Amino acid sequence: MARVGNISISHIGFLTPGNYPDEDPLSGLEQTLEQLQYGEDLGFDSAWVRQRHLEPGISSASAFLAAATKAYLVAHSLGCLLAARLAGRSAARRVKGALLVAPCDLPVTENLHPGHISFGPMPTAPLPFPSIVVGSMNDAYMTVDRLTLFGRLWNAETRNIGLAGHINVASGFGRWRNGYRLLEGLKTQTRGRRHVVSMPPAFAM
Repeated sequence: MARVGNISISHIGFLTPGNYPDEDPLSGLEQTLEQLQYGEDLGFDSAWVRQRHLEPGISSASAFLAAATKAYLVAHSLGCLLAARLAGRSAARRVKGALLVAPCDLPVTENLHPGHISFGPMPTAPLPFPSIVVGSMNDAYMTVDRLTLFGRLWNAETRNIGLAGHINVASGFGRWRNGYRLLEGLKTQTRGRRHVVSMPPAFAM
């Protein structure tokens, strides 16, 4: 643990924008993976990859996990579904735990954004790593009942934080300190845990 003034620092991470040009998204993905590997070599504990909805060049979180010896996933909205689709895949062995914030319900999302999203059915297989699913009472992208359902199907701890919308900037969120606390609690929960990869995933509408 290091100290900077009166602040104790026990973990250090970095953020990479992850630029994926439309004409050559693979080159951007390769550069991002190189940055993750370089950060790990330097001793960073975590890396945060910016990803917008419908980001060109990224179809799975597996590519990023390939660059890590172990990883905690923090995902939002559609990213939660990418994380959930790791169930039954070999890449799940590299995941220590997942914090899934404001997952979107695909049928609802496709109705809100017609013609923009084609993710197929909702993943329903239990996740083989400890997970926390966080949602709200007034999220336009997933009702509380569906949040509870998928939290149970994914074998995750479910947290309803009240009237918080989609838990994003548009809902009034900035630096979400409670989110960091949830992640640290997840890390504490997973220390020393062994992983068992589940059977191939099932899906539901």
